[in-house]
Amino acid sequence: MSALVTAQFPDLAGQPISRLGAGWDHELFCAGRQWIFRFPRRAERVPWLLREIEITAICAETLPATIPVFEKMGEPSGAFPYPFVGYRKVPGVGADHSRGRDPAGLAADIGRLFSTLHSISPSRIPPTPDGWEHEPWGELRTGLAAVADLARQLLRPDLNGLIDFSDAMTGDPVLDFTGLIGLGGYAFIDQVAASYQLRLGSGFDARLRWLTKVLTLTWLADSAASDPASITKHLSWVAQAFTR
Repeated sequence: MSALVTAQFPDLAGQPISRLGAGWDHELFCAGRQWIFRFPRRAERVPWLLREIEITAICAETLPATIPVFEKMGEPSGAFPYPFVGYRKVPGVGADHSRGRDPAGLAADIGRLFSTLHSISPSRIPPTPDGWEHEPWGELRTGLAAVADLARQLLRPDLNGLIDFSDAMTGDPVLDFTGLIGLGGYAFIDQVAASYQLRLGSGFDARLRWLTKVLTLTWLADSAASDPASITKHLSWVAQAFTR
């Protein structure tokens, strides 16, 4: 990747290039101490990346928090077949590593951030390439049923009961709240909701609990199939989702 980056961005020549990690959609590399480059892992993720570039520009107009700004746009070439992006590192640590410091303060920050994010007009957000925002929630139940056997094998016998805009879309705000389950369970989500400044609706808690249970089990099965190292983390999320 070093030759690829420096060929398109000569100002980074001489900077050490090292692999940072990978997610579902991208491989990440560091260029020196300042830059991170994201490379799509599959062709179908390219439209999502181009859409994310547009969305982050819109969000940057109103969000008080620092978000990635894609300053370097790499072009497809013989060395790499897809466009790729580079942005300056965002200072800080992941929310799942900071919750022990000031959970109440973190919850308040997220609540206010969600309020601002959800106040952006949905008409400004381009549709998802795969039409996710139009899928009924019943499809989630069907998806979980398809991986239920795998998820069940991973559960312990005694278990009874965000910097990434890649998958951003318009829809029910509860979708954002479900992703907080690993930061402190429903008690933490309640703290976030207390600082949320928009209307959540009378059925919010029921939707939250149903969706969180379905998604954490689905994510657990996904981790077993593609990222076994994260199974322990996802098991803890399932436990949080079924504790209320």
